[in-house]
Amino acid sequence: MRIKLTDEDKKLIVQVGLKVKELRNGLGISQDELALRADTTKSQVYRIEHGEINCSLATLGRFAKALEVEIKQLLDITK
Repeated sequence: MRIKLTDEDKKLIVQVGLKVKELRNGLGISQDELALRADTTKSQVYRIEHGEINCSLATLGRFAKALEVEIKQLLDITK
């Protein structure tokens, strides 16, 4: 059974994606470079940054490592 995402869920997904993009831009690396560092595809990076997909905790962990931050920084979206 697939759980339907609420509007609040979708907002959270978008905010996390924007945080990934912000941190990536802060490092001055491309989506290609992040994908390489995180062992994923540029397409997945794009889709996560644009809130198109809900990524797993494992993917967030790989992104945190690739972005040289703790995973909690990817979830710091209270601004």
